[in-house]
Amino acid sequence: MTCQRAGPFSSGAGMAWDVEYGFAGKFDTTVDVKGRLLVQVAFRKKLVPERDGEGLRLVISADSRIWLYPQNYYFAVVIPEAEAQVTSNQDWEAFEQIYYSLSASCELDAQGRIILPDEMVQQTKTATDVVVVGKDDHIEVWNKSDWDERVKSLEEARKRLAPIPRRSRRMMTLDSVRSTPNQP
Repeated sequence: MTCQRAGPFSSGAGMAWDVEYGFAGKFDTTVDVKGRLLVQVAFRKKLVPERDGEGLRLVISADSRIWLYPQNYYFAVVIPEAEAQVTSNQDWEAFEQIYYSLSASCELDAQGRIILPDEMVQQTKTATDVVVVGKDDHIEVWNKSDWDERVKSLEEARKRLAPIPRRSRRMMTLDSVRSTPNQP
């Protein structure tokens, strides 16, 4: 299991990317005393080394959490999308430092663990008890207490965004037809 700071990479850059990872679900776990984090089997099954590279790319998000991306996807999709936001020389320097200097490449060991770099753990204040959250194209590492608070805050959004069961939608449509006055 190795973890390296950013370095040159060329094989994935500029590739067309037609993969939907669909990382989904959440798993309570711990970061052990050696800084190792288990990447759950459900997430590992979505990774194909021939397509994705031999590991994950770790970057600190805008909300100070560690995000994990499939290695080649990071360079083929994430970097170009972020690059498109750069508008000045000052932004360019910050972009390179954030997406290259402050990111890390980590390989999974035989047990499916990665080592979180000490610097990232300290900067993000990552605790021992964490929740690993799938978020479509990447995986997020949340402190358990922060995740519990986030889930509470999502209750109102859940009510707004919850799908309406098919039968209920059909009944709503019938009710709206019944309540519409006949037009001559």
